[in-house]
Amino acid sequence: MKNLTTVFFLSLFFSITCYGTDWTVSNNPNLPAQFTTIQEAVDAATSGDRVFVHSSPNFYVGFKVSDKKLDIIGEGYSGSKSTIINLGGHVIYFSAGSDGSTIVGFRIQQTRFNPNSAVYFSSNITMEKCHISDRIGIRVTEENIIKNCIVDTNLSIQGNNNFLVNNIFLERSVFGNAKLVAIRGYSNINGIIIKNNIFSGSISGSRIALFGNVFGAIVSDNIFYHALQTTADCASCEFSNNLFFENTETLSEENNNINNQDPNFLFVPEDLSDVFSYDFHLQDNSPAKDVATDGGDLGIYGGSYPMPERLDGAPALPRVTSFALKNIVVGQDGKLEFVIKAVAR
Repeated sequence: MKNLTTVFFLSLFFSITCYGTDWTVSNNPNLPAQFTTIQEAVDAATSGDRVFVHSSPNFYVGFKVSDKKLDIIGEGYSGSKSTIINLGGHVIYFSAGSDGSTIVGFRIQQTRFNPNSAVYFSSNITMEKCHISDRIGIRVTEENIIKNCIVDTNLSIQGNNNFLVNNIFLERSVFGNAKLVAIRGYSNINGIIIKNNIFSGSISGSRIALFGNVFGAIVSDNIFYHALQTTADCASCEFSNNLFFENTETLSEENNNINNQDPNFLFVPEDLSDVFSYDFHLQDNSPAKDVATDGGDLGIYGGSYPMPERLDGAPALPRVTSFALKNIVVGQDGKLEFVIKAVAR
């Protein structure tokens, strides 16, 4: 009989788009793949390849990419298909030469605090549909994009022209109740665009501290909800078309900023224990509707990269709904016949 492993993973990650070589990773013994660790697949891959990482009851660990452009794709950050990287002192590192790489669809965490756990991006890396938490530092240099992510950890910007768009930044006070500074910059760094995000502290407890030593950022179309401060430590930043509610600081309304008005989300409870049950869509009477710089809505469902309707981190690949073999036994030089049905995501 022919080996069915390749066919099986084709059924899981079927896509009609042509790329380089596709590599598969699974550390679940019930779902065999080509590799059991992400690093093994990265080492085997060449520039332009994709690495698909299967969800598993077991944690994956960090990895390093250098001198090649890769797409690292998990199955999502929430629910039964969560693909979890537990760093625990390890790193995810895209170094110089990995420009153009992407990482999509992961829950990145640590079960015990280790200050060495970190995510590093050199330049031109895109992180999309990931959930990063537990005081894991994110450190980026030049021209990176972070979009459609849930971030409850520190983001350190060490270079110019980074783009933070349509993300949720949360304060949940884990590991010793250390407060989150959402975005930390370095002096004389320019070109940071912070657009269509939600910054939320706990209604009943901790507030999120927004900026630390950020310089010259363009901050527009965001919703700041129960934040600790807004403009402090954001020197020469341009704030326009943002909404602020129950923050410790108000902002000039000259640039269409809105102070002290509830954004009227559809459902946000008084703690941040289960963000996946929230609904950050705006009610019809929300003051954040139709007031963005492009005439659309403030927050994560406006702008050019609206947050997907489901907060699960699933990648934008067709989801296979059924896979059926038409002939179980195949002779030498025979053909294995199968039928795949899939739905668009």
